[in-house]
Parts: sequence; C-alpha cells; structure tokens
Amino acid sequence: MRIPAAALLMLMLGGAAPGPVQPGGWTHSMTIHSALIPGIPGFLIPKGRPKHYRTCLSPRDAADNPATVLRGEDMECTPRRLSMANGQIASVATCTDRKLGVPMTVTSTGSFTATSYELRSVSTGTRNGKPMRIETTSSGKLTHRC
Repeated sequence: MRIPAAALLMLMLGGAAPGPVQPGGWTHSMTIHSALIPGIPGFLIPKGRPKHYRTCLSPRDAADNPATVLRGEDMECTPRRLSMANGQIASVATCTDRKLGVPMTVTSTGSFTATSYELRSVSTGTRNGKPMRIETTSSGKLTHRC
C-alpha cells in the first residue's frame, strides 16, 4: 500500500491524514428562503438576507470529521447519514439550533471541493407541539488562516 507523501508527513508530525476538505479558516453564508416556526411571527424571520460567519476547521477535523465545516453557526448536530464523495454531499442529521432549543431533522444535498461547498437544506421538527419547517441555502469558502 502506498501512502501519499502529504499524508505520511501529516502522520509523522502527529496530525491526521488529509480529508476531502482543507483545514483552515472558512467564511460561510446562510440564507433562509422559507420558514414556518411556531411561536415566531414570520416578519421576525430574516428571509432572503444572508447571514455571514467564520469558523476554523482543524487538520484533525478536516481528516476525521469533514462534515464539521458544514455545521451552521448556532447548531449542534449529530450526523445520522453522511456521504461526501465525488464532489457531492448528501446528509441527514439531528440538529438543535441553540436559539430555538428544539431538535430538528436536517436533510442536505449539495456539492463541495477541498476549498468550498454549496448546500440546500430542509429542516423539520416540532415546536410548541406544532410542525416546523425551514428551507435554507448555504455556502462556504476557505478564506483565511486561523
């Protein structure tokens, strides 16, 4: 078995082998396109206005858990199914938005390169005993050091 030189160097230096996305500083944009959230009037939901945020992806997460780069700024997620292969992403995760405080099933599809991604997501769940649904698009790019 041949190990690529970059992977071997990372292993020798105590890091993880390269993954499908590059470690470093990522800049993200997320836009809500439609949302039905019980208890929150529609006019308070920032539909159509991108929200920008930045994150840092460690070399270990890039290799061992590349989906970390996809997580929303205020989300805690547990993947149920994930495929990141041949430039395509398909995932289903259970996520809790820190602001809403309720679990949701987030189904996402999209594309990625080592330095960028684009996703369409549908989040469903219940809040106050009523159905909730949020449709978003998001994108991210490797932009800076961290």
